[in-house]
Amino acid sequence: MVKRLAILLFFLFLSVELVAQADTVVYYGGSRGQVDIGLKSAGVKLGVVIPTGGNYDPNTKIAGFVDLGYLVPNLKPELFFEYWKVKRDEYGWSSADDDVRFSCIGGGASLKYLFDFHPRLKPFVGAGLGFNHYKTDYPEDWPQADETETPLELHIDFGTNLVLGEKFYAILSGKYNLSDIDNIDMMLGLGYNIVR
Repeated sequence: MVKRLAILLFFLFLSVELVAQADTVVYYGGSRGQVDIGLKSAGVKLGVVIPTGGNYDPNTKIAGFVDLGYLVPNLKPELFFEYWKVKRDEYGWSSADDDVRFSCIGGGASLKYLFDFHPRLKPFVGAGLGFNHYKTDYPEDWPQADETETPLELHIDFGTNLVLGEKFYAILSGKYNLSDIDNIDMMLGLGYNIVR
C-alpha cells in the first residue's frame, strides 16, 4: 500500500510541477490566466477491466464522463461514473453455478494534465479520488452470504485525446485503481464538445 501511495504522490507532484512550468497555454473557451470552469464536454468510454487480485477474469467496463473546463493552464477537472463486473470460476467446473460474481458501480473526480504535444493530439496524465460500490454474489449453497461495500479509491489516469473535428474527439485511456479490488482498465471513448 505504501508503494502504491508513493506512486500516486509522484504523479500528483509531477502534474503540479508541469502546471507551474507551463508558459504557452490556450484556455478552452477562456483567455490566458483565467479560470474557465463549467460543463465543456461529455462522453462515453468502453473497454476492458483487469482485476489485479482475486483470480477474476477480465471483462467489459463502461464509463461516462463530464469535462469541467480548466482550473489553471492545461489542468482540467473531470467527473466520471462507471460500471463493470467480473467473475471467477471457484472450482474450475464448466458450470456457471459455481462462479463468484463481483460487480462495481463507481464514480469520482480526476485532475488531468494535458500536454501541448500537437494541436490534434493531447496526451494526458492525472490522478483522482472516487468511490466504488462493490457487490459480491456467491454461488448457491455457499457458506458465506452475498456482500456489499463502498470503499474509496485512489487512481492514476493516462492516455491521449485525438481531436476528430470541431465537436468530437476520441479518447484512448488507461487507469490504475487502488481500492479493495485493485484493477487496471484500458478504454476507448468518444467525447462531444458542448462548448467550443
